[in-house]
Amino acid sequence: MRKSSRHLIAFVAPVALLALAGTASAVPSIVDRIPADAAIAVAIPSVENLEKDIRSIAALFGLPVGTINLDALLEQVGMSGVVAKTGPAAFFVVMPADGAGEPTSGAMFTTTDFDAVVKSVGGKAENGMVTAEINGAPAYLKKLDGGFVFISPNEEFTKKFEGKAGSAAGFTSMIGPMGDKASNKADLSIIINFEKVRPFYEMGMDQFAAQMESMPIPEEQAEQMNRMLEQVGGSYGKETKAIVATLNIDTAGVSLDWITRFNDGSKLAEVSATPGNAGALFNRIPTMPFLAAFAADFSSPGMRTLLTMIPDMTTNKPAADEAAKGDKGDKGAVPAPAKPMFDTAGMQKLLAITDGSVTVVGVSPAGIMGGLLTRTVSFATTKDTAAYLKLHREMLQQMQDGDIAEVNYTERSVEVATKKVDVFEVRLKPDGDNPMAGQIMAGLYGLSGGPTGFIVGVDGGVVSTFAKSSELMEKAMKAAAGTETLGADKTMVATARNLPAGRVAEAHIGVKGIIDSVSGFIAMSNPNFKLDMPENLPPLALSIATGGGSLQATIFAPTPTLKVLGDVSKQFSNSGDDEEADDAPAGQKPAEKDAEKGAKPKF
Repeated sequence: MRKSSRHLIAFVAPVALLALAGTASAVPSIVDRIPADAAIAVAIPSVENLEKDIRSIAALFGLPVGTINLDALLEQVGMSGVVAKTGPAAFFVVMPADGAGEPTSGAMFTTTDFDAVVKSVGGKAENGMVTAEINGAPAYLKKLDGGFVFISPNEEFTKKFEGKAGSAAGFTSMIGPMGDKASNKADLSIIINFEKVRPFYEMGMDQFAAQMESMPIPEEQAEQMNRMLEQVGGSYGKETKAIVATLNIDTAGVSLDWITRFNDGSKLAEVSATPGNAGALFNRIPTMPFLAAFAADFSSPGMRTLLTMIPDMTTNKPAADEAAKGDKGDKGAVPAPAKPMFDTAGMQKLLAITDGSVTVVGVSPAGIMGGLLTRTVSFATTKDTAAYLKLHREMLQQMQDGDIAEVNYTERSVEVATKKVDVFEVRLKPDGDNPMAGQIMAGLYGLSGGPTGFIVGVDGGVVSTFAKSSELMEKAMKAAAGTETLGADKTMVATARNLPAGRVAEAHIGVKGIIDSVSGFIAMSNPNFKLDMPENLPPLALSIATGGGSLQATIFAPTPTLKVLGDVSKQFSNSGDDEEADDAPAGQKPAEKDAEKGAKPKF
């Protein structure tokens, strides 16, 4: 490793800590001072607030709050008490202009006493710059206007750096309105100029593709996966302009966002040009205790374009090539094409007439042993219900023709709420190479061994269930008409209000439903387990929003739900204390015993 590389690595960790020292100012005010050609920029408007927020989350999970201490971290780099907590801070990386050489990193923070900073690091002032050593690597400091201090491992860069304002407009233009809005309200923002880091992304993709080639999977499946990787990962890498990653913690909960700004005029910019409204689809499925609920809005022009970009995963090119050559092998038979992993062509036809889809996986009355998916209801928005049902039947028939499953389908054979509905039964055939497959199917679908239920066209779409339950189907049909829907559920509303607008897809994870479903197993593993579960516990949520050529992926965890998960975590982490207490001397707690042995805390 080159000497400059070692210096950069030794410098990055402590400088990153210094980037955590700013407070109270909006992100753009400090980003305005970061070089406009920075490849990566990190900004934190208020680390005091961030530190408090992280401590509150740690407390929920029973983690040692005292270890989250900014002052202790600064003390490790010799800057305790000299970094002001009244201003912003930033950390950035600049790539070499000619593409060769080493990247340059730097950080800015504020202080009320520059001389104290110099003294704390044992620095030597010379020609307007201070030379010091931090963690065994050279560091160069410089006093800037406005009470800022700049620090970098690169001497020449430090000499030239002035930290003058004027970069904010360029960053705002690069990341777009969606990225700008997210970074301005975030506790922590990371801005990536993808034009600068694209070579590293492509290098990573090449390494991943090489690893896939060495994996022990059938050749035709490997080819299908490579096509998907190239279509999705390749397009993302070529067409991305900038990325913004943010963290925001407030009284409502914790939000993680990943915003991608695509190049103007690119295919992905076209896909993400218009917003969606996936949340409205929850107004077409019934409210019930659930494990998960997810929706996707295909109605926008961009999403219609995206659906056409799904690569064909059904073609077995190697087998087809051999057949075309007339290679008959040792026994004189043309090699038979392998079974397709997935009927992409059939799915594309179905999606072509579908404007949106929403599904709720309800909690099974029989618990986890009754089949996880047996309380599932789906609604597909379509203007042509007859064509949708026809394609659905054809896809099921393909499974039978391909010897993948035994399929039974009868049209209008059962009456539910005065309406004749279709009945389908799909029993997946056992895989001799995977003896666990049958158990997995039983865990998902119960004794039926596969998807089994009702399906019917209604006004505006198609309703289906994964259970032959007239009660569930009637409830689903009423919800499709707007009665007692999941979209009106107060817990869903509580979570959804913290998600970005313009969502084309979203999923809600029902933590209460999951814990209720596995409560029997929890009781067996921890007899003392007790949980104060709120009746209206909001779900965790994941969403994808689009608009203006940008895409925003969000994970949101509500505070009440984090508290419940924290209670579960604490009870399981403490479940072995009674056993350890038997070996401890009288009057001594297990934690004290561990401390005597030098053992690490259990977090």
